[in-house]
Amino acid sequence: MNNQTINEIYKRDLDKVFFSFSILSQDVFFNFGNDYIKKRTIYTIIGCNINGVRKYIASIFEDEYSKSSDWYNFLLSLKKRGLEHIFFVSMPNNPLIKNAFDLAFPNISYFYSCSNIINKLSHYMSCSYSNNIFNHLKLIYFSYDINEFEFRKNELFLLYQDSPFIIDILNKEFNYFSSFLNYPLFLRKHIISFYFIREINKNLNVISHSKPYFYNITEFEEQLIPTIKSFELKMYSPKKEWNSIISYLYKEHKDLLLCVL
Repeated sequence: MNNQTINEIYKRDLDKVFFSFSILSQDVFFNFGNDYIKKRTIYTIIGCNINGVRKYIASIFEDEYSKSSDWYNFLLSLKKRGLEHIFFVSMPNNPLIKNAFDLAFPNISYFYSCSNIINKLSHYMSCSYSNNIFNHLKLIYFSYDINEFEFRKNELFLLYQDSPFIIDILNKEFNYFSSFLNYPLFLRKHIISFYFIREINKNLNVISHSKPYFYNITEFEEQLIPTIKSFELKMYSPKKEWNSIISYLYKEHKDLLLCVL
């Protein structure tokens, strides 16, 4: 990103085609002035372009995007910067976001992010327990078929049978998972990107606790710049694996990919 500022990042052109968008949530304390401090949720959006490199898209306050039209207008602003197509989006279970993506990118496939589950559970358990659930979730999301998925899910539920609220939180998310199994395992791994997402979530958590509160979204994003520099400089997938992704997409999107490869 060549030492760009946040304002410069928002002015740069976007790639025409993205493999995926990931929407991550993080709670921070925000100072409205006059000693009025309130917890707010920030959505950080990171894209993975067709070359397998992550790109920072934006960070926004959830409560400023309370309607599907707000999200739709945000996506239109990305189109004005050159974005035309996104294959997949991994996002929180939020119908406002889903409706906006469906309208702006009618052919997109969306999945509810496991990082959202971890963030919910982190309010009730230690980091070690969260990491334990993370490892179980990885096995569940990477099941070969519905039978293995049910086995892994029940295995996790048995482990936390004394914490019914955890099971209910997990089960609510798993209800939307079955369609995800229709995609090949190698594709699912890159959409979910467990280790990359865990690393980013960790950094977002550190930033959220680096100050007692923030005065604006830019102040938060400036703390994020070192992380952005790090992930925009490299691929997070071996080239052989990424070649499998392109080959898979090329079968149905030949004309689109020929314009950008």
